[in-house]
Amino acid sequence: MLDALPTVPWSQCTHLLRSFAAEDLDLGMSPQPTLLAYEGDRALATVMLRPFADGEVVGAVLEVLALLLPLGTDRLVLSLPGRAWSALDPIAPVTADADLRQRVLLICVADGTQVPAALSVSVHGIELGAKGWRWEGTIDAAEEFDSPLVDVLRLLLDARGRLLDTPADIQIAAQFGRVLLRGHEVHLSALAAERLEEHSLAG
Repeated sequence: MLDALPTVPWSQCTHLLRSFAAEDLDLGMSPQPTLLAYEGDRALATVMLRPFADGEVVGAVLEVLALLLPLGTDRLVLSLPGRAWSALDPIAPVTADADLRQRVLLICVADGTQVPAALSVSVHGIELGAKGWRWEGTIDAAEEFDSPLVDVLRLLLDARGRLLDTPADIQIAAQFGRVLLRGHEVHLSALAAERLEEHSLAG
């Protein structure tokens, strides 16, 4: 799809993901996992990730990055719904009847325009009540956030020059088809769509 979603400069990407999450919450839904891809300050793509089971987010993100990195992506921002609880409580407050963990929106920002890539994670609390929902504070987890996903994003951005030095055109074109078949909703900017078409013709 081409230019089907609004794009904003890199400096405003977190605000855009919060607005997407707010739209879902207004409809009574959990925020949909969403990835924004940039080349410098230019937006290249917005992707609503396919459904995935708990603990399988890395696989879903890798499928999309196999397409977006060869198209010139060097900056990423990813939002994921989740649950959080106090670090002082070693046991999550979850039983068969209730889940008392705080609903949150995790936003991971990965900037690969520098080496090593700069990554940060912010946790945006979501308070649900009888009269609707509201944002309930934000915690900046900085780079101390321990997650395999953060490690994968840093590794891929730092190594993308070596990994993608001579990408096969046919592989990039085929990956676009695989991403769509897997259930990801992809919206490309005009620039990204033009580059994808060039790879498709060359392949």
